Amino acid sequence: MGAGASGNSHHVGFVSGSKQRAGRSNAPTTSNTRLENDVHSHGNVTPGSQLCTVADEQSIQLSEDSNSACTLTHAQQRNVRLCLGALEEGLSVAIRLEDVLQQVQLLSFKKGEHVLTRDGEAKGICIVDEGVLEVVSPGGETVLNRLLPGDFCGELSAVFGFSCTATVQPEHRQVDEQTKEVCDCVATVLCVPHSVVHESLERAPSKEEMLQWCARRSYVDTGIFDSGVLSCKTIEFCLKASFMSVLSEESLHYLAGLVVPVMFGAGDMLYRSGDEPDCVYFVLRGAVECSSTQKPHLSKSITNSAEGYVVGREGFFDRTKRSHSARALGPLLVAPIGHDALQQVILKHPTESSKIQTLLNAVT
Repeated sequence: MGAGASGNSHHVGFVSGSKQRAGRSNAPTTSNTRLENDVHSHGNVTPGSQLCTVADEQSIQLSEDSNSACTLTHAQQRNVRLCLGALEEGLSVAIRLEDVLQQVQLLSFKKGEHVLTRDGEAKGICIVDEGVLEVVSPGGETVLNRLLPGDFCGELSAVFGFSCTATVQPEHRQVDEQTKEVCDCVATVLCVPHSVVHESLERAPSKEEMLQWCARRSYVDTGIFDSGVLSCKTIEFCLKASFMSVLSEESLHYLAGLVVPVMFGAGDMLYRSGDEPDCVYFVLRGAVECSSTQKPHLSKSITNSAEGYVVGREGFFDRTKRSHSARALGPLLVAPIGHDALQQVILKHPTESSKIQTLLNAVT
């Protein structure tokens, strides 16, 4: 990143894309290390034919192996269905949902316990039921991502048999909504066991389908693919969904290969009002708050719920100073694109010069 970046940003040499979840949205953060990848984080699930069936009106008994001998509520059924529906759509596979619903386990975790352990095997696909989970760096000192109810993790290990490449644990501290006191957090997850996942799959997904899955969800380097391939694919998806889509596929692929993803922690500043704009930020995962002291009514929060969302576009193309500030609301993953990168695209693909000039003229 250039001089316009503020706060403790971290360049990530290889990253991917994220999106999709049964609940809300969130984001990651940290240094240039082997980070969270086996962890699903938000997005928009396209309803499939199997996501809403008559079974939604039933209560299903949880597996006898679960930690709690209770029934699966309608809301829990829905989150399991949305999770598996996302996998079906994203990996182009069929899953026998009714078989899975009969064997879901309800697991409880408290402070110090791991839902997933780095380099270990996932218990299965873990869907957050209650509480908040944290994806942490190898040393545990940095939170890479927060998973809220409806989010899920462990699917790469459960579906493809790879070791987990990040540790996931209950959030250490949270505020009690009634007493407003800070307390240790306990989280529960709905777990689809490893063996059940394999038995319910009608075929094994291909490696190309796995690459597409990782890239579309902005997963940080999984250690499965060549880092450059995964990073390029992730950013390419984002660019194609943005105003940059006017460029040719070859140009977008080349541009994506020039970009180094960057991660910010909660509260870090991407830039401040009055800074010289050195790049635009494509939000791959997370939320950004844009605020202006001069025009407070224009302040807003931006997430990647809409693919290809961009922060810092104003002032970048016409080279005027920033009119507002941008701050990460939580762990944040962005792809910064500067003037130099666009110039390299023009040098590599001269026919794109007029299209880029059109972009320059179109921005106000």
